[in-house]
Amino acid sequence: MRRMLALVFAVGLSGCVGVANNAPVSTSSTSAATTTTRVEPSAYDQLAGYLQAAEKMDRQLSQAAELINGAGPPWTSPLPATVVSSVQAADLRPVAAAIPAGLPNELLQRTILVYSDLASRRYAMRWFGPDGFPYVVPNPQMQSDLLAALANGAPAASRFRSDLGGLISAAHASRSITPAAPTSRAAADLELLLQWTEGLNAGCASTGGVVVTTLPSIVWSAHDGVSGTIAGVDFEARLVNGTWQTTIHAC
Repeated sequence: MRRMLALVFAVGLSGCVGVANNAPVSTSSTSAATTTTRVEPSAYDQLAGYLQAAEKMDRQLSQAAELINGAGPPWTSPLPATVVSSVQAADLRPVAAAIPAGLPNELLQRTILVYSDLASRRYAMRWFGPDGFPYVVPNPQMQSDLLAALANGAPAASRFRSDLGGLISAAHASRSITPAAPTSRAAADLELLLQWTEGLNAGCASTGGVVVTTLPSIVWSAHDGVSGTIAGVDFEARLVNGTWQTTIHAC
């Protein structure tokens, strides 16, 4: 029955490439010129903190999934404290805080994609964390709901390693960037994208299941007391003590 949860535990894979030196040995008395290849800085340097935070949360989610599987089904109240604390420890906030503002579009799209993988998996487990079970009094329907919620995170779990690898490759291939200032429009856009991604997976008591493969359109156009729209939905954005505060008018 526990196999039905389809929770995928990501395993990091690493590889190495060997380069053979088959150049002939010079018999000339003239010394061969030495060429030094200069490695240019890449955007990986700016994204390293985010990548580390994402991998840490991936491990935390995998550990939480193991503990959830070990406790049921069926799951009873109260849940073991280790289950609740493991879900609570898988916190999206440090991951979001590690994303630099001002990323070029491709890197931003890949970054949000990885973030959405983590958000989908985390909110698929929400009822096993501090939020508690969806019903005050457990009933047979609750077990089905818990299983369905956990299954929502499976697609994101299965693709996380590939999505993370794609971001790493793109970061290495991109030029180094200068992060945008916290008061910039780029910083506000990033905050909106993070809030949008979490809303898709957690809004209205949702339980994950949404992977953001395409960035929503953000249009800054003040009207009727709002600042603009994201994917056609109104949002408000204002600077408070040098930090953007955003509100998307959606559940």
